[in-house]
Amino acid sequence: MTDINKNALVTLIGSEEKHLKKFLSENDTGAYTQLVQELEKNYDKDLMFRTEVEMRFSVLDDGRHPTRGSKYWQSVKEQNSHMLGLMNNSFDYRENEIEIKKIERKLETEKDELEIEMLNLELDKKMWTRRNTTFEGKHRIREITAWSGIKKELDNGSFSTNNVEEHQLESYKKVYENKSKAITPGTSQGEVFNIYSQLQTVTRILEEKKQLEKSKEKEKLENK
Repeated sequence: MTDINKNALVTLIGSEEKHLKKFLSENDTGAYTQLVQELEKNYDKDLMFRTEVEMRFSVLDDGRHPTRGSKYWQSVKEQNSHMLGLMNNSFDYRENEIEIKKIERKLETEKDELEIEMLNLELDKKMWTRRNTTFEGKHRIREITAWSGIKKELDNGSFSTNNVEEHQLESYKKVYENKSKAITPGTSQGEVFNIYSQLQTVTRILEEKKQLEKSKEKEKLENK
């Protein structure tokens, strides 16, 4: 977080105390006052989105992504999702900064006390949005960077990093093998049928692909 946004955050958390008194009990307001410094520190500690540990064991779990190729291409999806989100963060931040300037310009000439009060409230909300957008962008960059490292780690040359389809048949076969092992007496007939149907289909396609490759290799040798 930049110093400007951090200072704005500290100011907002502290200054909001006088407004909390208007709708919280005296005891609740006192509790808030005692926790202000702790709450300010929490913003430095807080995380948005996932840790790298969660990326590895939750997103790229071996059950749904059993091959290096499937893990790599899921990482591509996750990284791209955060890149798109970061672009929206940038647009939102720019729009919010314009709104802040417009409010500040109005405050320079406004004479009505209630309008000034309302404008200051709107300004506080925009400052809060500035902080939250900065915070979200920071953690999107953190995830984008982490996914980049994971992709490099996974890329050992055993699969294509240009064509997503090349790994899919083998990956899906392992996925449905994993699902078939997880079938219990409580699994519905529809779920069981779906699992075995897709496992049977992907196994057939793989076998047909293997036979086609053998035929092509045989034909190549015969034509030499």
